[in-house]
Amino acid sequence: MSTMDAKVQQILSQLRVASSRFRLEAKKFAHPFYILNTLLAVSFVVLRLVPPLCSLLFKGSADGGACQFDMREHETLMFVGCVTVIKNRGAPSWLHYLKKFMTYCKMANVYLFYRQHPVFAVVYVAFCILQMVFFGEPIYSGPEKLEYFSGLQNMERTIAEDKRNVWLVCFYTNWSMKCIDMAPTFAELSGQYWLPNFRFGKIDVGRFGDVASKYHIGTGAWTKQLPTIILFKDGVEVARRPQADSRGVVAKYEYALPTLIQDFDLNNVYEQQKGRLGKKALQEAMAEPAEATPASNKKKD
Repeated sequence: MSTMDAKVQQILSQLRVASSRFRLEAKKFAHPFYILNTLLAVSFVVLRLVPPLCSLLFKGSADGGACQFDMREHETLMFVGCVTVIKNRGAPSWLHYLKKFMTYCKMANVYLFYRQHPVFAVVYVAFCILQMVFFGEPIYSGPEKLEYFSGLQNMERTIAEDKRNVWLVCFYTNWSMKCIDMAPTFAELSGQYWLPNFRFGKIDVGRFGDVASKYHIGTGAWTKQLPTIILFKDGVEVARRPQADSRGVVAKYEYALPTLIQDFDLNNVYEQQKGRLGKKALQEAMAEPAEATPASNKKKD
């Protein structure tokens, strides 16, 4: 295959991943949580600029007139845009980026409505509370097959006890927002790909610092290595994300479901491991419903 053909194939593969990711997240956006949050986020702008709503609500109440922004409103909205760009440079997906943007907009809207009239702010906050109570953020609540390791020795002993098993392990901390946001995605992967010989584990490197040290995972406040996901075959590491280049610089990584599936070649790994199972073991694995691992079943030393 020529260099040009290889580049074309790479571009096509990236386009397929992007298309698959967009379809998955577009379906999520149809949830009432995102629709109502979007309406609440843009509510001030719409009410402030669109006649006759602006004339009825804001007539003579601001320096800029009934249907245009005044200087303070311009400054506030520009500030929201800047904060969104700065705070979301490492967002794992556009849906996560949009969620954060809507949060900042709602916070700014409380202030903007209050400037117009305190009653407007009270009513707006009431709508936000109703949205949070009755239409909370959708999270993955399907089957999962995760094993939680309780230390370095426990993890390495479990992975090495049967080298025919393939392990995908997530190294996380409880304080990292990226780890929290990615947790449902990793749980969904485990529910989709788990086999008796293709297993999924998690370990808290904030609690077990020796694990972070051995696997060279930074756990500082500004680290770009949380979460780190490592694929183990024959008891040894064969792939990890995110990766560091030759200078030790960690590349930005998007923890989206299609990206993880492609980068770890999970479809092929799954088929290979399924082919290595005996017929009886495969039938039992397919018949067994995947369930969330209860705390009492976590692996211990």
